[in-house]
Amino acid sequence: MASKLTQSFEDSVVIASDLIHDFVCSPCKEDELNTEAKYFCEDCSEYYCDKCLTFHFKIHKQHVVLGREDVDKWARQGDTLISCDLHPKMVIKLLCVDHAKMCCQLCETLNHRNC
Repeated sequence: MASKLTQSFEDSVVIASDLIHDFVCSPCKEDELNTEAKYFCEDCSEYYCDKCLTFHFKIHKQHVVLGREDVDKWARQGDTLISCDLHPKMVIKLLCVDHAKMCCQLCETLNHRNC
């Protein structure tokens, strides 16, 4: 009984925590929980804690997930990474001024080279 009470208390402390993390788990953040992320999925551009990563891997077995040892490769929260509609693996980084259109590097090469 005491161990259940202790675990329940620890869980409630984590949920109500005022700690500021460098990276917050994306699914937990959606549920208004403050959980530190230990992983980053390059394909989803999402951050994950241990619990959420387990569910992520059940759905997305082939995704590339980086751990804390590769934190320098993680995208920063607040940085918006938008995937190209025509090339989902590519991130939109460029602006074609002539067409007033944001595009990925591949779109720029194929469709906006002469602009």
